Amino acid sequence: MPARPAPGQKPLGERTANFLFVTAIVILCASFGTRYQKIEEVAAPVQRSGFKLPRLFGRQRAPKAVTPDAPTPVAPATAAPVVEEPAPTEHHAAPLEALSPVTKDEVLGLLHRWIDGLNRIGQAKIRGENYRAIAAAFVDELYAYGICPVMFKPAKAGKRPFRPTREGALSYFIGGNPAFPEDAGFALTVWKKIRLGHTSVSPQTDGAVVMGEYIFTDQSKKEHKAEFTFGVRRDPEGLLRIVLHHSSLPFPGFAPANADRVRHAVTKQEVKSALKAWGDAIVNIGQDYTEHGQYAYTAARAIDTLYGYDLYPVLFKPTEADDQNFRSTRAGALSYFIGGNSDYPGDQGFATRTSWKAVRFDKVDISLHESSAMAMGEYYFENMHGQELKAGFTIGYRHDDEGKLRIVLHQSSLPDGVKPDAGIAVHQDEVVAALQKFGDGIVEIGATFSSNGDYRKKAGDVIDSLYAYDVFPVLLKPTKAAQQPFRTTREGALSYYVGGNEDFPEDHGFAINPWVGVSFEDLRVSCQGSTATAMGTYRFADAAGEVTDAEFTIGYRRDQSGNLRIVLHHSSLPFKPGESTGRSGQIKQSQVVQALKNWGDSIIEIGEVYRAQGDYLEKGKAMINALYAYDVYPVLFKPAQASYMPFRNTRDGAVSYFVGGDHHFPEDSGFALKPWKGVRLQPQSVSVHGNTAVAMGTYQFVDYDGHSMRAEFTFGYRLDDAGRMRIVLHHSSVPYRV
Repeated sequence: MPARPAPGQKPLGERTANFLFVTAIVILCASFGTRYQKIEEVAAPVQRSGFKLPRLFGRQRAPKAVTPDAPTPVAPATAAPVVEEPAPTEHHAAPLEALSPVTKDEVLGLLHRWIDGLNRIGQAKIRGENYRAIAAAFVDELYAYGICPVMFKPAKAGKRPFRPTREGALSYFIGGNPAFPEDAGFALTVWKKIRLGHTSVSPQTDGAVVMGEYIFTDQSKKEHKAEFTFGVRRDPEGLLRIVLHHSSLPFPGFAPANADRVRHAVTKQEVKSALKAWGDAIVNIGQDYTEHGQYAYTAARAIDTLYGYDLYPVLFKPTEADDQNFRSTRAGALSYFIGGNSDYPGDQGFATRTSWKAVRFDKVDISLHESSAMAMGEYYFENMHGQELKAGFTIGYRHDDEGKLRIVLHQSSLPDGVKPDAGIAVHQDEVVAALQKFGDGIVEIGATFSSNGDYRKKAGDVIDSLYAYDVFPVLLKPTKAAQQPFRTTREGALSYYVGGNEDFPEDHGFAINPWVGVSFEDLRVSCQGSTATAMGTYRFADAAGEVTDAEFTIGYRRDQSGNLRIVLHHSSLPFKPGESTGRSGQIKQSQVVQALKNWGDSIIEIGEVYRAQGDYLEKGKAMINALYAYDVYPVLFKPAQASYMPFRNTRDGAVSYFVGGDHHFPEDSGFALKPWKGVRLQPQSVSVHGNTAVAMGTYQFVDYDGHSMRAEFTFGYRLDDAGRMRIVLHHSSVPYRV
């Protein structure tokens, strides 16, 4: 545990950890077969006061107008959070016909239509066209007003922060409504460019949630960033509509210091530093991937910092790209380094398929040309086993407007190709030992998970030592994988064993069951030179003594170091339909209210432990483990007071935000360590559907000096296997003030 600071003194932190993790919550609507409850704010809220609930609306009727926002009263001096609880009322609607699953591409397409629509409104205003009609069409086509209730919290709305009506949304975008005097018309600004930044998408059967950031560039080329959460769902015609939209400005907190630079002639030392930065980036991406951090964010940040795709044409020919060997776009470069892009199916992720330990440069020649430079030489990539991959490179640099070197040319080649495996015959006893190593690895992952250790890193180490993803093609068909039954990448294998990957939402972590023992029966082994195949039954025993049997075929091949590595793994378990779990339960509105109260209680309790100089770090971990679903589902978390690392889609990132002390998150001083004396939670609206629910509203924290902090929240919940409500979506933001 890090050294505990005295009360009033904040713990230290360090650099970023990466993303991606993504929630599996569906935002569902009343007339689509949902149950929806709207909670009206009252001027003087009282704990457990009653709330009125609207009736269900037909598909073509607009939702009932919301009571105007009332000012939030200061929380009383009490450690117990106050939660405004609605009277429990249920509404039922006819079920929606089965629709096709929502894809990631569809969600991104909707976001781009939203951006295009925003641009069209501003352009129409400049040209003297009927921009109000265009704005109305924009809202009607993209949002679900008139079909089902919509939760909308705009970025720049302070006095009326919630816009559950079409009129409120339209006013925000174009202004001119006396009921919303603060609205100047966000869409009337003519932006030079609007682009998406870091984005995480969690598709579901007929809906999805996406969290990320959009960047608005004005006519002076100054960038303005906002953070968003969108919930989308198909309407009766199968079109995607926005049913949840929480947007907020970045918290004005920590940012790394960057001195202003001016254009000057390139020096050799600059080039050497730039080459080192490139090598460090490759190592950092792999490290974050192994530790299940936000590696995609790290990779995107590296490309945006090191390459010049946003400024100049870039010529990039990667080392290991055959079918699409030229990457002149940012998307192509990102795919090469981390994979996962369907447009580049051959990419396994150069920086992630092997966790490179170090990158060194040799025989480097540098040629300088005013504000540009060329470097040519060899680089060596060292993996965790001490083996090196050699490649030749030519990299061209050019200064950007801030005097920073950016890559505009990168050609890399591997003349020797893939090294052949060691030609040593495999013996049966080696195969038996390798199988036992597999069983031991599964048990070790589970033990690390149970002891609250870094089980993701442990799983990565086990996979790297057992499987040959860094050397040969690997075919893996896991036991309990239905939606994506074949895992030909290291990323897919890691997800199966420990879960938490948005690209594999069905995975909940086979190895973190956990298992306490693995034995092998009916074993058959066939050796063929430097390869071997084993077939049989393995038995997984849990802590309660229950045993799960599965049948396997595992193929081995020697690597260049002579070690046996898995290149084929087929495992099967007869599926038993009809078995229900806690996940199939029904959430009630009262459970949502209680879950909000539990969250508030936990924040207060962490602060009390901190004041008493107790083990506040363990208290914070226990809170995350109990309330958030990082161990079961992907989680999307955007804290209120986080700017340098605004998205916390890993358990470590969430723990750091609340209690600080993690060097990967240097801006975190520990939100719960204020400490807070009381918290009042005011749900504005709650939407419940089956085993998922969403709540939107405000909370206000009061410290021991009587100072208060108000924030606006969106929580998404889902039942786990034990039937407990767990947080899978949390977007919190400081209210907008002009």
